[in-house]
Amino acid sequence: MQEELGGLTQIWMKWAGPGRRKGRSENELHQDMSDEAADLLGHVLLFAHLNDISLEATI
Repeated sequence: MQEELGGLTQIWMKWAGPGRRKGRSENELHQDMSDEAADLLGHVLLFAHLNDISLEATI
């Protein structure tokens, strides 16, 4: 999960301005950010499932 959060943070920094874009357009970076957010969500859901955490009950 930490790795996925780091990936999302890195892409967000590029998209928001302070990071180096390395030739990526704003639209490409936004798609990358969407992909990373989905990866992170998947890991959170898997973590909750494997540890018998009911996110529905908690929310």
